[in-house]
Amino acid sequence: AGVGKSCLAIAAASYLFERRWFPEGCVRVEMGGCSTETEALAALTEALDMDLSALSDLTKALKHWRGLLVLDKCDAARASNLMPVLLAKLLSTQHMRVVCTCVLPLNVPGEVLFATKPLEKRDAARLFRELAMEALPRELRMQESALMNHPVLESLQCLPRAIWQAAPLLRQGKSMADLQEELSKTDEPEPA
Repeated sequence: AGVGKSCLAIAAASYLFERRWFPEGCVRVEMGGCSTETEALAALTEALDMDLSALSDLTKALKHWRGLLVLDKCDAARASNLMPVLLAKLLSTQHMRVVCTCVLPLNVPGEVLFATKPLEKRDAARLFRELAMEALPRELRMQESALMNHPVLESLQCLPRAIWQAAPLLRQGKSMADLQEELSKTDEPEPA
């Protein structure tokens, strides 16, 4: 979690929409926590602004829709084996395409995987520096290698979400030492 699956899927959808690959739009559906057909239909109803009361409604409602659905955070639906049924209905339409984000593969026919990984150390350091801006100590701003090997960046494991959450704290008055101390507390195992 926090590697950037959702951001990447949304950026890809925006890119494709801007280039008119999907003339009728791209829609993100928040699937987090959806493990039943009813919950999935509620999420699709909200995102698509359509009245969907059964999975069979999907095929009828979206039969000729030339768009892209981004089903985001499909982990609960995967765990409950809802995804094969849901995707079969969605992909039975003529023109629609679907992108899903999930920690593990969905194991459905025709699935194409795009694995996302944490940032490289250099890229993580650049992102941290951009987000911390002038609040970053001068020696860390000037020496990329010093920031790349700093314990704070090590604790953040080069995960974009963690960097996005931690780096701005420097602009709010925290020091790198404060941040390092907080992160080391979260890295320690809980006492038994």
